[in-house]
Amino acid sequence: MKKSVLLLFLGLFISGSTLCAKFDLGALNGIHMTDAEFEPSRPLSKTLYAIPQFGLFAKYSLNHNLSIQSSPSITSKKIVANQIINIELTSEFIEIPILLSYEFDFGLFRPYVFVGPNIGIIVNPKSTTYFNGKVEEDISEDVADIEYAIKGGLGLELEFETFSFFGQAYLNYGLNDLYTPPSGITFPEDVYLRTYGIQAGISFPLLK
Repeated sequence: MKKSVLLLFLGLFISGSTLCAKFDLGALNGIHMTDAEFEPSRPLSKTLYAIPQFGLFAKYSLNHNLSIQSSPSITSKKIVANQIINIELTSEFIEIPILLSYEFDFGLFRPYVFVGPNIGIIVNPKSTTYFNGKVEEDISEDVADIEYAIKGGLGLELEFETFSFFGQAYLNYGLNDLYTPPSGITFPEDVYLRTYGIQAGISFPLLK
């Protein structure tokens, strides 16, 4: 499956390079909120935290409508698990999505949809427990190093002669369990992340 997807993207890239040599590079920022699916599922008090993100934006046009888009970014994610005690789990993320985008051409306005894999490199995970005080703990041994996810969404690009503005909304759907509970811990057994975000930025054509 992974090999067939790689061959598909490679074929699109090669065919597109002969049809449309257009490359855009820029920067973006945005905010996102992360929810967690705990297994086994239990009723919990949850809070969604709006956290900023910053990154680059690159787009290589395969033809007039199709392009490969990437927006590597640096951000944080934070989730809570409130039962008898209040536990917060936080980590920095380096995210690297590779997305296939389809644009609709209405002149200046170019709405688009996108979907593709996203790899999140997890850095410095820690837990903060509030029970008779505040206790912080490094949990890197209990948390996965990488989150594998599918990212999809929609956006709008305003394309001018020498630059473009864009904005997009997305869902990042985590596919792998990120948590291995230490000995003696029964909840949660598995943790999957669901991240909702909006981004905006500017890009400049390097090849036209």
